[in-house]
Amino acid sequence: MELGYSQMKCDSAHVAIESAVQNTDVYAPTDYYTAVSMARWSLTYRVVMMNQSDFVDFTPLVKHLSKLHR
Repeated sequence: MELGYSQMKCDSAHVAIESAVQNTDVYAPTDYYTAVSMARWSLTYRVVMMNQSDFVDFTPLVKHLSKLHR
């Protein structure tokens, strides 16, 4: 397989979102929610706003597990 010639299902989504962002005035990070949700005219993307509490830092767990396996 040649580098750069693979195609995934998400590629069309990335292109649509990049085009929408380029054609939209973005004044604040929250404006990206609107740009992404409006990237396709039919079957619009569902945007889920996430909070910092939605993300988990696994660093302490990884450090603990790595100490057990030494």
